Amino acid sequence: GPVAAQRAFAIAPDDDAGAVYAHAAALAAELLNEVLAQEEPSFEPQPEEGATYAEKIRPDDRELDPDAPAHELANRVRGLSPHIGARLGDLIVWRARVGEDGSFEPVEVQPDGGRRMAYDAYLRGRR
Repeated sequence: GPVAAQRAFAIAPDDDAGAVYAHAAALAAELLNEVLAQEEPSFEPQPEEGATYAEKIRPDDRELDPDAPAHELANRVRGLSPHIGARLGDLIVWRARVGEDGSFEPVEVQPDGGRRMAYDAYLRGRR
């Protein structure tokens, strides 16, 4: 549909989808107030160029491929957290980062049937 207002905002390197949604919701409320305050709001059609369609997230989309580049894996985790999480074997990965050596490092995980925990706590429990 037509656009009454829009504003870009920066996404921090460690922001996940939940943080982006929260920031976008607050910004949307501000923009809505600005538009409603106008006597005659103007609406512009959305440009065809740059428009994309987001497919429904499927179970396969949640799977992390250990052979993929670490930054791609960390970004997939960011995109799926905090709502559904990414899967690495029997773990749901809620937070991850790229290590100093360029490797993928899970930070917060949840084993099947378990609770969320730090990845190092999970590893200690598996010994």
